[in-house]
Amino acid sequence: MERVVVHGTLMDVFGVGVLLVGPRGVGKSETALELIRRGHRLVSDDAVIVECDDSYEYPVGRPPENLAGKMEIRLALAELYCPKCGRVYTFSALKMKEGCDCGSDLKLRPIQDKIAVDVAELYGIRALRSRKGIGVVIKMIPGPHHPHHDPSMRPDEPVSSTPSEEEKVVKWVKKRDGKVFHLDVVPGRDTATLIETVALQESLRRRR
Repeated sequence: MERVVVHGTLMDVFGVGVLLVGPRGVGKSETALELIRRGHRLVSDDAVIVECDDSYEYPVGRPPENLAGKMEIRLALAELYCPKCGRVYTFSALKMKEGCDCGSDLKLRPIQDKIAVDVAELYGIRALRSRKGIGVVIKMIPGPHHPHHDPSMRPDEPVSSTPSEEEKVVKWVKKRDGKVFHLDVVPGRDTATLIETVALQESLRRRR
């Protein structure tokens, strides 16, 4: 049996194990929280232990013991500020383009307001699963106007902070006829609904 720990979030969506990977701050945990609110189940957030064996239908993911049932949600990712007059604005692509009210260009700076979430306490024990086979990997990539957009990021390359482990999991999933998708994350886009659609399609494909 092989085992790796990958930076990502694993969900059970309509009975399909969906692993979300992407750079920090792209919105994996926030998307998972919305999926939980819609009745889907969390396996692990932030770090996922993935095990693979020839006897497994799919590689199986589970949480590290210290992270089971826990999530960390970023309330704010970035803000805009003016180096000349010191004014601060909530991040918006339009405001960044317009500039400061004083006429100067605005700069982007990260902020990390976070809260810890106990999923069972908020949503009940049924919102959790202890393990799940991974049938779908979704690479969440910051699109244009996202605070963490990086034009040099290529979707065919690893997008998480654990690149070699991510590549290994992707290889395992593809070998077992699982699917890998790339999802551009942009402000206003309903990523949770898109992920639900992918999971439903995969569930239907398996039944055929």
